[in-house]
Amino acid sequence: MTSGTAAAIALGGTISSAGSGGFLNGQGSGGSPANRESSTIFVAGSGAPGPFGGGPRGSSAAQIGAPGVAPGAGGSAAGSSSTTGFAGGAGAAGIIIVEEFY
Repeated sequence: MTSGTAAAIALGGTISSAGSGGFLNGQGSGGSPANRESSTIFVAGSGAPGPFGGGPRGSSAAQIGAPGVAPGAGGSAAGSSSTTGFAGGAGAAGIIIVEEFY
C-alpha cells in the first residue's frame, strides 16, 4: 500500500504455486489484506497459513513483518505510519516427508 493518510485497503499476498514431483503436492493460500483508517491507525496484513499451522498476525505498529513459523506459512506484512518503508516477513521453509516401504 502506498503511503498516505486516506482510508485504504490493500489486497493480501498472492497464492503460491503448487509443489511438483511428490505423492502429495500442496499449494499455499494468500495472506490477509491490510487496512488503513488514517495516517496513524492501520493494521498490516497477516501471513498466509501453511498446511501445518497459521501465519503470523499483522501488526498495528510501524515495524518489519513477522516471519512465518509453521512449515510453509507466509510472513506478515510490514507496517508503517510514515513514508519510511519496512520489509515484510519471510515465509517459513517448506517440509518434505519421506516414507520408506519394504
